[in-house]
Amino acid sequence: MPIVSVVVMPMAVAASILMPLGLDALPLIAMGEGIAAVIAVAQWLAERSFYDSTGAIPGASVLLLAAGLAILTMSQTSLRWLAAAPIAAGLTILVLVDARPDVLIAEDGRLVAMRLSDGAVAVNQSRPRGFALENWQRAMRATTVVRPQAEDDSLEQGFICSGKTCTARHESGNTIVYTADEEAARDACGRTALLVLADATTPNPCAGSGTLTLTTRDLAMHGAAEVRFDAQGRAQIRHAISMPYRPWHDHRRFSRAARGLPERTTATQGAAGANSETKETVQ
Repeated sequence: MPIVSVVVMPMAVAASILMPLGLDALPLIAMGEGIAAVIAVAQWLAERSFYDSTGAIPGASVLLLAAGLAILTMSQTSLRWLAAAPIAAGLTILVLVDARPDVLIAEDGRLVAMRLSDGAVAVNQSRPRGFALENWQRAMRATTVVRPQAEDDSLEQGFICSGKTCTARHESGNTIVYTADEEAARDACGRTALLVLADATTPNPCAGSGTLTLTTRDLAMHGAAEVRFDAQGRAQIRHAISMPYRPWHDHRRFSRAARGLPERTTATQGAAGANSETKETVQ
């Protein structure tokens, strides 16, 4: 923070003032050096810090700990001791209840992550999005990522992919299938606990089969999903967005995926443009 206050911010202001005169080079160079110093300090500290992720926290624990914190910060008398009860209860729930999900699915239906028995997290993409994966690692308290492998590779746990289909076996014995192929999805019905169908145009092919199915359309309407397997091995799902929609979520139902339409590609855009030109010519 001293570097930011003494170097970075003053040089940013100086560069803004001198920019119309074409004299902003030196302040920007100094600002860059300050930012480089801040990054160096952050990296030095990160290399010497332990992994402090708590993982996903039970909702009851969050409420109790927040109540205790509110009492501590607002009370100026001995009433602060009243915070001990909710804080102790919140910490107890945090220790006893494991709120980490077994499976996480991105809202675009492309990335799926599964928590492994050794604490690692397996993904269905060789190059997953870094921001989402980092957040998921913290939620699952995982430091190691297992990339998908081909069918002919020896992989004891994680996703095995072939073509448009990836399969993984959870530690509970349940099978997870990710596919963008409708025929492969139908073959998985009744034989897998969780099916992620990366297709917005195909309705649920496994209705009544006992397989929990998530399509791209479901995810577009209700957001990212987390799945937990109960003691009986049944998949329990919770989406990021619940119904009915709040006003700031209502736009989701107008997306192409939410309406059951395929993604817009270069070919479809070209066809749409050609149709538009033809229509104008006729008119």
